[in-house]
Amino acid sequence: MDSARQQGVTLDDVGERAGVSGKTVSRVVNGDPHVSRATRERVEEAIRATGYRMNMAARSLAASRSYLVGIFVPAYTSLYHAELYQGAAAACAEHGYHLLLEQYDEADPGSAIERYRSSLRNARCDGIILAPPLSNHAALLDALDADAARYVRIAAQDGSARAPAILADEEAGIHELVDYLWSLGHRRFGICSGPEARPFARSRNAAFIAAVQKWGGKRSDVLCASFSWEGSALLSGRKAGEILLGGSTRPDAIFAFNDELAHGVMTLARDMGLRVPHDLSIVGFDDGPAAQFAWPALTTIRQPIARMGAAAVEILTGKTQGPLITCAVELVVRDSCMSAVRT
Repeated sequence: MDSARQQGVTLDDVGERAGVSGKTVSRVVNGDPHVSRATRERVEEAIRATGYRMNMAARSLAASRSYLVGIFVPAYTSLYHAELYQGAAAACAEHGYHLLLEQYDEADPGSAIERYRSSLRNARCDGIILAPPLSNHAALLDALDADAARYVRIAAQDGSARAPAILADEEAGIHELVDYLWSLGHRRFGICSGPEARPFARSRNAAFIAAVQKWGGKRSDVLCASFSWEGSALLSGRKAGEILLGGSTRPDAIFAFNDELAHGVMTLARDMGLRVPHDLSIVGFDDGPAAQFAWPALTTIRQPIARMGAAAVEILTGKTQGPLITCAVELVVRDSCMSAVRT
């Protein structure tokens, strides 16, 4: 169908092709759960065939909705957040919504609240997705609650205490990781920590240490390097690597808060003349592009980041129910680990 014809397609045109009324087509595009699956599929096929495009302004007025889902964007580049947005955007498109991105400055504690009050609140979003660290930003949560705004928290430290939440089963994944490293003979460990403002940075460290102690290791067997922002995650990883690898007794395996930090540690180790994985095993968390394109390919814990973003949209649009969704994680073994060499 040519573009001129697409612009004139009506609900009745779609209904005629699907063998239903225009009102039934309207119920489908507005997400009415009482439409049968068979009818919904016929209408959706007719929409694709005719090239029908919804009039979002009219739809919003009729349903008293904006069909907008808001999400905050940190001012710096983050592969984690980028993957989260992709999943949320795809889900919005699937369900007839638009994703509205609002940038904020993570270094300014009041930035997210100011951007919410001056922008997202005025946009009348049907819901807002809060990714870390904002999912644990108490003042922002208070502001949203005061407005009775709907929101979903990803990686919420206190679960679904205030709003629906989506979590990854990080502790299980970290214990599986330590089991793997211990089986390779590693006994001295380093942790490249995440930002202190993120509660899950602390809980990941605690889970790793607990897993080492489960095998009979000591707390002193794990050296932690505090996070220091150096302008990029890769440079921050290199800085942590200097701390972990610069002492007289270096670890033989390093666990990083995310893949980007792990990549930074890996480049620093290479500059120091250490071979990964022959002299040092390195593992990350997330399984994003930084893990897949690192050399050697990075062993990591995969969490379904895009799926978590999509799940948040499905909660806000009424497609999924439940105050708490816990997503399984998976240890992905690649080339950055091998058996420890004792000297």
